[in-house]
Amino acid sequence: MNDTKYFKVEQESSDSSELGSQDHAFSGDESGRPMSQQPRSVATRLSHIVKRSWWLVGPFLWLLSLLFTWMIASAASKSPYDVAVGLETELEPIKPHIEMYATTFSSDLDWDDNGQLQRVSRPGSKQFVGDPSPEIDANWEHITNGVVVDLKGKAAETVIGKTYQKPDGSWYVGIEAFHQLHCLNMVRKSLHVDYYGINEPDPHPHKMHIEHCIDALREAIMCRAELTFIPMEFNAKYRTGRPAFVAREHTCRNFEKILDWAHQYPSNETLFVLPDGTMGDGTMHFDGDIGHGFRGGSKTSHAN
Repeated sequence: MNDTKYFKVEQESSDSSELGSQDHAFSGDESGRPMSQQPRSVATRLSHIVKRSWWLVGPFLWLLSLLFTWMIASAASKSPYDVAVGLETELEPIKPHIEMYATTFSSDLDWDDNGQLQRVSRPGSKQFVGDPSPEIDANWEHITNGVVVDLKGKAAETVIGKTYQKPDGSWYVGIEAFHQLHCLNMVRKSLHVDYYGINEPDPHPHKMHIEHCIDALREAIMCRAELTFIPMEFNAKYRTGRPAFVAREHTCRNFEKILDWAHQYPSNETLFVLPDGTMGDGTMHFDGDIGHGFRGGSKTSHAN
């Protein structure tokens, strides 16, 4: 028997890079499998999965970061002390209607050549002061026609149990801005008693009302404390410093937007029931009869 043994002879190559490539391809484990066919390690497989999944995970993480950024910014913008979104103590349903804008006031004064002050009115602006007239009264009526509103449904959710409920289920609510304007109008009218008169034989209630209005306006001004600066000037002729009444911007809430909202909830002033069961006639007594929002009328039944 021929005992000749045969051995595989590796072919030499002068190209070391080719040899390295062949060694890498054909060197294997004990099973004889080439390295290229051996199972990859867990870390290697995870690395490939992450690389392949990045195109899906990456955009998701980016959107998630945008969401968190928006949530943080939104929370910051809804500070309870931000007049642009509504203060914590203000009526909740009106807050979405708050709109801020920059404007110049039309109530400036100016100095004439003799050093005397004179009113300067913006052309086309509504007049709220001056000699009494139906036009001026109508302008005041327009901006105070929201002193009280009747809220129902969702608009009433934050005032339920905190104010008077009318027999029709609506909640009777006053709004400070309109109350302050009403007070200011009362002070204006007190400058023209000969024109408007005093409705009460005893002038004391009227005087008390005016004093209340002055104090309420003082508190409102101090509460808001607008910080828009007033330019000053020095007048050489009169050797004195004085305000330079020039047009300047103020940042304001859009009052007409608030007024539009209030007009959606007009108050039915006939729906009142007095403690003795009489129905109020809906006559509001802002001109002197302090403490009485309505007069008694005929008897009526009212189920609580």
